[in-house]
Amino acid sequence: LQHELRPGMALNVGYFRTWYGGFLVTDNVATTAADYDPYCIGLPADGLMPHGGDMLCGFYDIKPALFGVTHNLRTQASNYGKRTEVYNGVDVTLTTRLARRGQFSGGLSVGRTVTDACEIVGKLPEVLLGTDTLSAGTANSWSPSGFCHVSRPWSAGTQIKFLVVYPLFWNLQTSATYQNIPGIPITATSPAPNAQIAPSLNRNIGSCRGAVTCTSNLNTELIAPNTRFEDRLQQLDLRITRRVQIGQTRVLGNFDIYNMLNG
Repeated sequence: LQHELRPGMALNVGYFRTWYGGFLVTDNVATTAADYDPYCIGLPADGLMPHGGDMLCGFYDIKPALFGVTHNLRTQASNYGKRTEVYNGVDVTLTTRLARRGQFSGGLSVGRTVTDACEIVGKLPEVLLGTDTLSAGTANSWSPSGFCHVSRPWSAGTQIKFLVVYPLFWNLQTSATYQNIPGIPITATSPAPNAQIAPSLNRNIGSCRGAVTCTSNLNTELIAPNTRFEDRLQQLDLRITRRVQIGQTRVLGNFDIYNMLNG
């Protein structure tokens, strides 16, 4: 939607909905969901950790007899259930002309992405297994089945940006840009040792098969992806431009200061 509020001032509002399909999964056809046993681990008692000190469940470990047995099939996720990823967002932008050919433009963008693959995870627990390359004596990284539905907070998809351009004396022109954007996502991974997992699993982890003393770890993701973020980032940039006319040639010189707030 576009609307002229007054001469030289326009308001733009847009709604966007984007959905994705054609997802692929890797199915280890040598195993079934019944070949994975669930377990829980205790979260570190840390004030920065959501629900610190509580038990986090929904992890899976392959039965020892099938550890390392793979026969992978890469195929459409829709063969195992519904996998959705949908974005909804609204953009609001205001543009206006100022005196002496000055310009102002700014707006707000708000959006959120929601993903859900819980139906597939119920049939293929192995899709929660990451592909990180880890040190010797560790297995790959696991995410809890509770992370199969992730709804990003609205604040993580909110951005505010403004731009002002204004001419000054002596063919000088100044412009300033301000932006307020989300911080980077926070992640947390714990190398949970077998001694911590075994009481909940009622056995040693699969990678300890045949070992007299098990020293293996399972790297476990403790925070659902894209749900917690660092502090928001604010940045103010300034530019001063001087125009010089030399015969038929116009020369522009720029002086820039980035991140004036030193944030």
